[in-house]
Amino acid sequence: MTETGYPKAIGFKCHNPEGLTADAQEWLRRLRNEVTITMLAENIIQIRYPADIVELIKTVNVDDTIYRLDFIAPDDRFGMCNCVFPDVPWNNHDFMQNRWGKGLRVESKGVLFIEYPKDRL
Repeated sequence: MTETGYPKAIGFKCHNPEGLTADAQEWLRRLRNEVTITMLAENIIQIRYPADIVELIKTVNVDDTIYRLDFIAPDDRFGMCNCVFPDVPWNNHDFMQNRWGKGLRVESKGVLFIEYPKDRL
């Protein structure tokens, strides 16, 4: 780890698996166990995920204060439980209004990098 504290592992919360089908519970278990979210710098996030069960990751602006990731399964089979809430320091109105929509995505199978502007634009 560098003097600035990066890279920094980021925890996250998933949907509660209680009451879901066995398939959905297994899918969530794999997300919890196999997804890693890392801040490479104050404005860059790296998400590693199991590409065999995740087709797409969407970034979502919940209410102009909450940053959310939606992990989309093939055929969107688990659309009701795909929300992941990472413990990023960007959960605030200023970030969501001024930088969230300007994130640059670089994707390859099983990994997504998103770089957000460092300053307000």
